[in-house]
Amino acid sequence: MPIGIYNHPLFGVVKFKTQHNDWRRGDPITFIDGFSSSDVVNVTVPQLRRIPHTNGGVIKFHKRGQNQLLAAFEDIERLGLLKHIDSCAGAFHQRLKKPVSGALSKEPSNHSFGIAIDLNSDDKCLGCTTAPLAPVFQHHGFRWGKAFNDPMHYEIVKFIDNDAPSVKDVTMNVNSNPLAADVKSIFGDLFVTVADVGKIPGLKVTDIGPSEVAVDAAHSSETFPTLRFGEVSFAPLPQILGFAGLKSVFDNGAKILDADKLA
Repeated sequence: MPIGIYNHPLFGVVKFKTQHNDWRRGDPITFIDGFSSSDVVNVTVPQLRRIPHTNGGVIKFHKRGQNQLLAAFEDIERLGLLKHIDSCAGAFHQRLKKPVSGALSKEPSNHSFGIAIDLNSDDKCLGCTTAPLAPVFQHHGFRWGKAFNDPMHYEIVKFIDNDAPSVKDVTMNVNSNPLAADVKSIFGDLFVTVADVGKIPGLKVTDIGPSEVAVDAAHSSETFPTLRFGEVSFAPLPQILGFAGLKSVFDNGAKILDADKLA
């Protein structure tokens, strides 16, 4: 049976053998040296418990990347994106790569190392319906397989030790009064949903585009870039408040933002 040697960008050089006596596309492999399968552990992803064929949300994943996996799915949930996940084809499969083109590859798939996961493989477009999830996975060190025509596929390209969820709900007060607006800390920056921009005193949304929002105030009009996750768009809150003539102080520990008029 063929013996292969591959220099992996995260694990270094590994040696493996295939199951059959000739090279076959996607053939199962066994590592001989350079990688230990004992580093792949069971990880319970609560957000996948309802998804069929995930053993109640239990995924086999590399122990060094498990925090990234868990953080990504928690952020996906906090952004209301779980509705875009219908199926999971698993993460850990020790085999050769299976290029979408049908070509033979003699390199191990990243599934072999337990650092890749396939979602919505049965959506009839190779997982293209996972597009709203891509920015979240990318923030947590994953690459989206759309780059090589495999959009169901997300794989870790850099380890982030001690990774944690990066989406948090924020309470906002304006002139000491609670404001019923959807405000979040997303990847370290503060945002408000475009739908709630008009709740900020003195502001009115006049136009919403695919990547920007036009806002009117008594003194002028301005356009702000937006960040979109699925059907929901977010506007940069500090700039929006500044346009409204409001200064802001954010308590990151308590996740409370206080906005008041400039003196």
